[in-house]
Amino acid sequence: MAFSNTKQNSQKPFKRQGGFSCEFFSAKKISQKGIFVVVSKKIDKKAVNRNLIKRRTREAFRLVLKDENQTVAFGIKIFPTKELMTADFSKLKLSVKIFLKHYKTTAD
Repeated sequence: MAFSNTKQNSQKPFKRQGGFSCEFFSAKKISQKGIFVVVSKKIDKKAVNRNLIKRRTREAFRLVLKDENQTVAFGIKIFPTKELMTADFSKLKLSVKIFLKHYKTTAD
């Protein structure tokens, strides 16, 4: 698992100014409850590809939350990277699982 950290790779997302970041996305805490996915045109000019990234991100979060029998009791805005479009879905789910575990312990 390759999460970006300052100089070394670790198995947890690192906190950066105003949010968190990991291999496939960065995230920012917001006041509304729910998971919101934002993909800019800088990631990909085609709407089809941006929508694919959004769907994969939402599905990964949905499956991880379902597996852990949890509901969304917090607000988070997700900014996926282009690598998410071609990434293996099991890696993405693992990344989301680690992210949520770390996010819940440090967000409050």
